[in-house]
Amino acid sequence: MEEINALITTQYSWLHRQFEKKIGELSAICEMLDLVAIDFETGQQQLLAKILEVIHRHTGVDALIYQHHQGGEKSAPFRIFFGAPGIKDLNSTETEQLNRMIDEATAGAILRPVPFAGRALTFLPLTTAEQSFGQLIVLHHDQTFFSADLFRFLNLLTKELASLLLLLDKQRQLLEETRKRERLNRFFSPEIGREILAAGHHLPKGRKVTATILFADIRGFSRLTEQHEAYQVVEMLNSFYATMTKIIFAHQGTLDKFTGDGILALFGTPVSRSDDPQRAIRAAVAMQQQWQQQRTMMTGTNQQQLEQASFAIGIHTGEVVAGFLGNEELLTYTVVGDPVNTCQRIVSLAEAAQIIISQQTLQAAGFTPEHHPFERYHPSRPLKGMDKSITLFRLDWQEK
Repeated sequence: MEEINALITTQYSWLHRQFEKKIGELSAICEMLDLVAIDFETGQQQLLAKILEVIHRHTGVDALIYQHHQGGEKSAPFRIFFGAPGIKDLNSTETEQLNRMIDEATAGAILRPVPFAGRALTFLPLTTAEQSFGQLIVLHHDQTFFSADLFRFLNLLTKELASLLLLLDKQRQLLEETRKRERLNRFFSPEIGREILAAGHHLPKGRKVTATILFADIRGFSRLTEQHEAYQVVEMLNSFYATMTKIIFAHQGTLDKFTGDGILALFGTPVSRSDDPQRAIRAAVAMQQQWQQQRTMMTGTNQQQLEQASFAIGIHTGEVVAGFLGNEELLTYTVVGDPVNTCQRIVSLAEAAQIIISQQTLQAAGFTPEHHPFERYHPSRPLKGMDKSITLFRLDWQEK
């Protein structure tokens, strides 16, 4: 009976130790997961340092050195030396020797603990099925420290760390893509934005393209600012911008910029289609019709503002240089070239509620004045600051 009791006690003690060991392992993994969940917006190096501190606390090692691999190249080692009380840090000679060992280590190879400068050293790969992130180098002052159980535990933790690094990498990519999409949605319709994202780095930074430019310019804007409070003018402008931007995007155009009292839109860049001039003309008609409808539906002060906020549209087609200006934080897509200046001058000749189109745009759209609601437009003054003459047509959009 005593033998049975002793056997049961021994077995119970063994099970209890195994249970505590598993609890410790799960506790370490849970802490690592909690750090990622709570501090995921922290810089990756700071978050990594916290995770390595968790590994240190649960294993008691002296030093953890993270060697990152990216695209076949190794980054500078990211090293944390914890050190047990009374244990000296590596001297310069030992550090140089360790760096040589790190450089020579085969990526992904698991090395059993080896002697190093009176210490024990082991390399552990940080690898998932999808990606390799490098390796974790572990040091301890006692050469007999790395038992089979501890080595297995370290492998478990490094596999979890590799999974967390993969999660952080995917999260970084997702955040970067989200930021890009948010920036793109400021200027492009969702459809064009998706095409730009799909093109990625293959999208040219600047190139010559044939584009149709549309300028919409509010008439009598200075008088508006004089007769109304600033907040009323801002309210009217926001209504104007919101309405026109939706129409531009609905016709697969690109918003180049707000010009204070107007809008510059592009058709044919960054994505070119055969019907770019036609869509620009249809967008212009929709813009005038929608604004007229809003004026009819609104009453009171807002209606008075809208009544006075008629606008003119000029459309021109030609070869421009198109591309992105700025950086990752502030990115602008724009065009430069003579056609932009020409279109700006065309709209300056138009009267309120008119749509004036250049002959180049009509030809590009395949329209002729004889078969469509266009009539030759004779402005009261020439194109300002330009020597060349240009044939213009007025679109009678109210008949469409």
